Amino acid sequence: FVIPGNIILRQRGTKFFPGEGVGMVDPDLDRYSFAQQGRDHTIFALVDGHVTFTTNVYTKKKTVHVLPRTMESTP
Repeated sequence: FVIPGNIILRQRGTKFFPGEGVGMVDPDLDRYSFAQQGRDHTIFALVDGHVTFTTNVYTKKKTVHVLPRTMESTP
């Protein structure tokens, strides 16, 4: 379980790509874009939820998502 601002993974280059609920800022643009990313392509959480990793079977692209916490699953 993660909260907004938690670092999910650090990486050099983009081995993993940001999905829903995560952030990355493009270091080449030096500004925030739709997908926010840290200086070293760090992926971090934007919402409360559970982290999932997916791989596209055709392109082999690995993506990180944070599935938002729903009110029903709150203890």
